[in-house]
Amino acid sequence: MKQRLLALITVLIAIGFLFSPVAQAAALVGPNWATKIVLYNASPADAVVLVVIQGKVHGGNAPAQDGCPSDIRYMRYVDLTANSTPQALTLFTNPSTGWFTLKRGHSAQVYSVSVNPNTKLQSYCIQGFNIGFQGQSAACPLVAMPFPNTTPGPQFNQDISAYPSHPAIAFPPNGVNGFEGSVNLTGLITNAGTTTYTPAPESVDITCLGGANSKMKMQITPPVGGPYWTYNSGPAAGGTLTYRTTANFQNSWVKIINGDTTKGCDDNCVDPKTGLARPGVFPYGCSICNAFPDPAPACGTKIAPATQNYASQFCGAKNLLPAPNPGQNGCQLNRSAVQGQLQKFGGTIQVTYVGPLSPPAVCP
Repeated sequence: MKQRLLALITVLIAIGFLFSPVAQAAALVGPNWATKIVLYNASPADAVVLVVIQGKVHGGNAPAQDGCPSDIRYMRYVDLTANSTPQALTLFTNPSTGWFTLKRGHSAQVYSVSVNPNTKLQSYCIQGFNIGFQGQSAACPLVAMPFPNTTPGPQFNQDISAYPSHPAIAFPPNGVNGFEGSVNLTGLITNAGTTTYTPAPESVDITCLGGANSKMKMQITPPVGGPYWTYNSGPAAGGTLTYRTTANFQNSWVKIINGDTTKGCDDNCVDPKTGLARPGVFPYGCSICNAFPDPAPACGTKIAPATQNYASQFCGAKNLLPAPNPGQNGCQLNRSAVQGQLQKFGGTIQVTYVGPLSPPAVCP
């Protein structure tokens, strides 16, 4: 009897394992040394979310790297929950913008299939990327934002931003936030036929530079033994912090008042838990991390004279730097590679779309 009971328990455990989320999920693509980016739709409101990925020529933290093309046609995504095969993005407007849809409760990995011309190996490098949910990241408030028709048919992938039936899509009232950065940089740069190696760090952040339309969480998990992510919190807040285990970051709301992008409030400057800069997040209007006033606000123009605040920027983080020095603490996370013939990073970054984000009725 006891043997039969043990056999039954063994069978039930095996069945439970087969149908567990871990067992059903596909394995991550890429070697251990490559950083993996996983997107997850946790929204209770959106059965399907649009994921828009934009590429750039190069990121601000490093010159253009060999094996890191800006052409979005090198990008692939794979629905890990559905055990699907890798798919190319649907190109939209130009080769630097592509999209796919992600069902509620599903996770998808995004990665590059580009090959480093020097090593002849797949680099998995994505340099200067920007990922938005339900819109193009960093789109300014009340500015027409190109938006693809995701419904199969004659109008599939056509820009519907000008359609009267899609005013919220065409003109996001409080802008669009996103996840941006550079991962798996090669450190190799070829110029005039000569290839040189210069260490190039990874960097990631949540950007509310153009506003915020969604609540987004960024979870970083470094590999055991490193390399580890670091964060510059400012000299009076502990200096450079090192994350040796899993850490979480998230953005908050931006509010535009009466359609005037020069008036409003932003909850992304100060972390309510510490009273200091919100880690891992670029506030609204900050083209430079927590600089206030910003020398070149993304949405709108500066106010004259130069001694006054700038339009499209509502607050500066408590970066604990004496005036008039601009604050440049907080915002992005960075980490240096394990160096060698090929830079090595590893670990995972999960970006979760929590759902639509609305500001309070009135500014605090």
